[in-house]
Parts: sequence; structure tokens; C-alpha cells
Amino acid sequence: IKGESRFQNDLTVVGPLTSEGLLTSIGGFDLTGSFNLNGDATFDNSNLTVIDSLASVNIRSTNTSQNQGSELSLQRHTGVLELDDHLGEIRFQGKEDGSTAYDSATIIARVATSSWSSVNRATNLDFFTTDASSNKCRMRLTSEGSLRVGGGYDVTLSGYDGALLVGNNFDADGTSETEHIAIDSNEIQSKE
Repeated sequence: IKGESRFQNDLTVVGPLTSEGLLTSIGGFDLTGSFNLNGDATFDNSNLTVIDSLASVNIRSTNTSQNQGSELSLQRHTGVLELDDHLGEIRFQGKEDGSTAYDSATIIARVATSSWSSVNRATNLDFFTTDASSNKCRMRLTSEGSLRVGGGYDVTLSGYDGALLVGNNFDADGTSETEHIAIDSNEIQSKE
């Protein structure tokens, strides 16, 4: 394909496909074989799925400028962004034959302000893992630069402060009550 190409319905290709211009697909896009693109590709209202025994996706920059490496951009376009809205997610999932996929670990970028604007774009980066059955946020990097690390509990719960929070389910002072350790700019505290 040379030049700009637009496909309104499904496009099925068996064999290699090389595009040297803009390729736009409004319907489905099925490809068995290789795909080489020297230009931009837009897939509206579509999913991109790579199925292979290795299933790898490589993004390579050949720019020699010091500040121009490869980029993976997860963007959200919507009318209004609100507190805790997801901006993007990276999910690591496992599936056995005959079962359904499940979340085993997730990284989520979230809006951290109720007044998102061009001058207020506060975000949190949350890291989720799954124990036997429950997917919980175990670590959060906040918009203020604090790192919250939970000891088995969801660190997105309110009431945490300090630059580093460690644990939430251990006895730090020998009273048989569950506490956590908070480290901030001038002290280390054991808090209930």
C-alpha cells in the first residue's frame, strides 16, 4: 500500500502487508503474516491483539538525539476527568486452558485531584497485586512524591500520611494492636 489508505469495513490480509503511508481501519483488521509500517496507523474503536508463542511487541527509536527515545503513550480522551479516573493501565494476566483470564498484577495511573485542569494535572501511580483471590493496591506513588507501601492492605485508603508508609498489619510497639511505620521529613513514627 503506497499513500493514504482508509478501510471502512473489515480488512483481512493473509501474507505480508507493507504500508508506506497512513493506514486507517474503521472496521476489523485481521492479519496472518507480517506487518511493516512506514508511517502512521489508526485503528478507531478497535483492539490490537498479538497472538504467538512469544507474542512480543517491539518499539524501536532510531533517532540519534539524546532526548528522543521510544515512547509508549497511554492516553485518555474524555469530556471531564475526575478524581480516581484511570488514565491508563498495564495489566499482567494469567490464564489456563479452559478458564477465564484474571488480574494477577496491574499498574494504574489515576487522577489525584477533583479539579483537573491544564494547570492542575495531579496523578497517582498505583501498583496492584493479587493474593489468593483479591486484587489490591499494595503500593502507591502519590502526586506529592510520597511512596506508600502497604503490608497486605489497600494503600489507597484515607488516613495515611508521611513520605513512606510501611506495613499496616504488624505489631510495631508490642501492644498486640496493628500499626504501621510512617517516615516523613523529620521523624519515624509507629502509628495505629
